[in-house]
Amino acid sequence: MSNRDSLGRFSEHNTFSKGLTTNGRPPIFSTPNEMEQKACEYFESLITTNDDGVYVKPSTITGIALYLGFNSRQGFYEYGNRPDFSDIVTRIKLAVENSYEKNLNSKFANGATFALKNMGWKDKSEVDNVNHNVSLELSEEQQQEAIDKIIKRQSEFDDYE
Repeated sequence: MSNRDSLGRFSEHNTFSKGLTTNGRPPIFSTPNEMEQKACEYFESLITTNDDGVYVKPSTITGIALYLGFNSRQGFYEYGNRPDFSDIVTRIKLAVENSYEKNLNSKFANGATFALKNMGWKDKSEVDNVNHNVSLELSEEQQQEAIDKIIKRQSEFDDYE
C-alpha cells in the first residue's frame, strides 16, 4: 500500500506530511529557561582565579554554540527564530558582543573590531552636512574688504608652502 495518492501527495493520515513523527533530532532545549541556565554555566566557566587574581576568558559565539550542544553557529542562530527562544538567544548574543566591545580599548582591539563588524557593527564616521542657506547683504566696501582678506590669507598660505 502506498502512502501517496494518485497525484503523488502524501495521504492525510501520513505523519511525515504533518511533521508529527518522532524521527529526527530532538530539540536541544525544552524551554528557554533551560537554555539560559546552560548559557550561564558557559559564562561562569570562563572565570578563573589564580594567585594573580581573577581572569575572565573571552566569550565567543562559537564557544557558546559548542557549549550549548550545537553543531554550528547557524544552528544556534536558528534556535533564535523560535518565538519562545528568540529573547534568550538575543540576550546571549548581546552578552558575547559585550565582551568584544570591552576589548576595544585593549591590545586585542583588532580581533574585537573584526568580530563586531561580523556582528553588524559599522566602522564609519558620520558628518552632518547641512546647508542653512544663509544670505548676507554686504555693501560694496564690505565685499571688497572680504575679498582682500581672502587674497591676503591665500598669499600667507602660499608663503608657508
